[in-house]
Amino acid sequence: ASEPEVEVAGLGWVPSVGEIFAGTYRVLRNLGEGAMGVVLLGRDVRLERDVAIKLIHPDYVASPEAHQRFLEEARAMARVRHENVVEIFAFDEYRSSPYFIMEYVPGMHVEAWMEKRHGAPVSIDEAIGIIDQVCRGVSAIHKAGAVHRDLKWTNVLIGPAFRVCVADLGLARILDKPRREARDTVSGTPAYMAPESVTGAPVPPGMHSRADVYSLAVMAYELLTGRLPYETDDAIEMMTAHVDGTPPTPSEVRAD
Repeated sequence: ASEPEVEVAGLGWVPSVGEIFAGTYRVLRNLGEGAMGVVLLGRDVRLERDVAIKLIHPDYVASPEAHQRFLEEARAMARVRHENVVEIFAFDEYRSSPYFIMEYVPGMHVEAWMEKRHGAPVSIDEAIGIIDQVCRGVSAIHKAGAVHRDLKWTNVLIGPAFRVCVADLGLARILDKPRREARDTVSGTPAYMAPESVTGAPVPPGMHSRADVYSLAVMAYELLTGRLPYETDDAIEMMTAHVDGTPPTPSEVRAD
């Protein structure tokens, strides 16, 4: 029988809630969307476990470049097996649209976790516990020969038993694969981008992972102080500040 589809939250045509997707996964609800993908919560009816289903966003179904980017994200995830990185289980196509099945981490991303505190500062011990796990996950990504390129707190999940997982490798680059671009492209989120990511300047071999380290430093600053190093709503001003600016020291923002 054909699998019914329904428009969910204005995202376009996706499998309907309650239906069996790809013959194996019952769709439970919509978890959210990003620039390139839609993520659903599903139940593997054979293995009896919850999974996250990521499909290419309906706006990009006809784009070969988007299909390739989606495949590269799945391949980057498949290289890494670490408790602090979300695991991928399978990759396939559904009605000529790529999708992959990931581990479902019940909980929330770290930015939402911080917002739930209603301005209360994160303790030093909590911050170290989170940052340590993120660094372990990013280190595993680097050891697998990839760089994340879009590290930020909305791409880090906090699950049961305070397990922290790096997610969303949609902009990840596998370093030992042939480049499709002739030069480094500007990729990432302005508030967390390293200067070399902003300028798009060529990066020497072996140095690409340092952009992730810079993003981790921005994230640590934000977790410890409750604010970003640079505060502006203008993306160009934000990127310029990361190239030319000097942020206040964390102790200026939070005395302890």
